[in-house]
Amino acid sequence: MVGRAAALARLQSLVPTTPGSPSAVAMISGEAGIGKTRLLRELFASRTGLRIVAGQADSGSFGRPFDVVASALDGGLAPMDDRQRGGADLLLAAAGPGPAVLVFEDLHWCDAESAAVFERLALLERPGLVLVGTYRPDDLDRRLPGADLLLRLERRRTVHHVALDRLDRAGVNAMLSAIYGRAVPSHVIDALEQRTGGNPFFIEELVVAAGDHEPEHLTRQPLPWTLAEVVRGQLDGLDPLARSVVDAAAVLGPSASFDVLATVTRLTESELVGQLRDLVRRGLLVEPAADVFAFRHALVRDAVEQALLGRERRRLHEAALVTLQEAACPDLVALAHHAAGAGRWEAMVELGRRGARDAMEMGSTFQALRLATDALGEAPDDLELLAIAGRAAWMVGLYEESLGITTRWVAAARAAGDAVNESRAAQHRVRLLWDLGRGEEHELALAEAEALIDRMPPGEDHARAVTAAAQAHMLTSRSDALEWTERAVAAAEVVGARAVRA
Repeated sequence: MVGRAAALARLQSLVPTTPGSPSAVAMISGEAGIGKTRLLRELFASRTGLRIVAGQADSGSFGRPFDVVASALDGGLAPMDDRQRGGADLLLAAAGPGPAVLVFEDLHWCDAESAAVFERLALLERPGLVLVGTYRPDDLDRRLPGADLLLRLERRRTVHHVALDRLDRAGVNAMLSAIYGRAVPSHVIDALEQRTGGNPFFIEELVVAAGDHEPEHLTRQPLPWTLAEVVRGQLDGLDPLARSVVDAAAVLGPSASFDVLATVTRLTESELVGQLRDLVRRGLLVEPAADVFAFRHALVRDAVEQALLGRERRRLHEAALVTLQEAACPDLVALAHHAAGAGRWEAMVELGRRGARDAMEMGSTFQALRLATDALGEAPDDLELLAIAGRAAWMVGLYEESLGITTRWVAAARAAGDAVNESRAAQHRVRLLWDLGRGEEHELALAEAEALIDRMPPGEDHARAVTAAAQAHMLTSRSDALEWTERAVAAAEVVGARAVRA
C-alpha cells in the first residue's frame, strides 16, 4: 500500500479478532479512484480467519429496493413481510458468529431499503461484527439515502471516519517505483503528479496507456490531460466489433448481461464471446459474475459514454429499451433511463409515473422521489407526479423541496379545474407549513384549504379532506378540533370509508 499506512492501521485496529470482540462502524470516504476498494482488499488480506460479506451499490441501485443487500447475498434476498428485519437477519446469518466484516460499498448510490438494513445492523452492535461503508463525499447530497444514513448514525452511535486523500509527491514516487520495480526519475514523478493530481487511478491509467515503454517515455510524449484522453488511447487499438461492444456496455449501465449485449450489438454468441474475452484480457472489462460484464472502473465507463456521438447514444438507448421491454424487465428506473436516452419522452414519463407509483406503494420513498422528479422534467403539470413527488419529499424530510412541489401541485390542479387534487395539495401544504414552523402562513393556508372542502363532492376524498383539517386543528390546539373530528367521522360513515373513520 502506498500512502495509506495510517488508514490501514486504523481499520486493522477495528477488525474483530474473536466472536466477542467489540462491534464497530467505519466509514471510508474519498473521491472516485482514490483507492477505497484497494484499501479494503489490503485490510482483508492482512487478516486470516475473517468472514467477509460485501455488497456494492451502483448508479442504478436507487431503482432496485434491497439491491446492496441482495448483492452481498449474491442475489439471495427473498420476499419477506418485515423486510428490514429480514434483510438484517440474512446478513447476520451470512456473517456467522464472527469475527466478521460486513461491507456496503458506494453508499452514495445505496438504495433506501439497504441503507435502513445497514442502520439496523449498526444499532444492534453485535459483538464480533464490524460494519464498513464507503462513499464519495462529492456524490453524496441530502436527497440520497446514504446521506440520511450517515446523519442518523452520527447521532446514535460512534462512527470511525477514514478519509483518503490524493497521494503527495512522495506517494506518487513510491507508486511509480513499485510499478516499474526501480527508481523513477524525478521529472517523471513531477509530471505525473501535476497531471493526475495524485489520484492513484489516474496514475495507473496513464502508465497503462504508456504500454511497455520505459517511464521516461511519459515525458517525451504529450501526456493526456484528461481521463477521457487516456481511455480514447486505449480504444484506438480496438477493431470495430470490439468498439461496438464497449460502447454498448457503457450505455447499458454499470453492468450488462451477455444476452442483452448480444441483442444490442447484434453479434452471434461466438462473436461476442471472442470480443468479450479480448476486452477482459485488455483490462477494459471484467466479469464480476457469470455472464455479467462491467467496466473495470466506473470512471472508464463514463469516459466511453461521453465520447459517443449523440446519435450513437440514442441508437444504443433505443436498442436497450426495446430489448429490456421484450424481456419484461421489472427495473422501471433502467427502462425510464433508456427511454430518456432514446428521446422517447412520452414513454419516459409513463415509466416514471408507474415506477414512482409502485415505489410509493412499497415504501421506497427515495426511489419514488427520483422517478417522479425526473418525469416532471418532461411533464411539469402532471398531477399524479406532483402528488407523488410532493409526498415523497416530505416523507424523507425534504420539507422545503416538498413545499415547492406542492405549491406547483396546487396551481396545476386549480388550472385543470380538479377540485379533489387541489384540496389534497392544499391540505398537504398546510401540513408542510406546520412542520416548517411557519405559524402565520399555516393559518392562512388552513383557511384556504377549509374553503376548498365545501367545493368537493361527497365521497372518500371529501372525508379525507375533512380528516386532514381536523388533524391540522388538533396540532394547533384549536378549540374547534373536536368539532372537525366529528364532521370527519360523520363524512366517513356516510360513504362507508372505514379506514378514514379510524
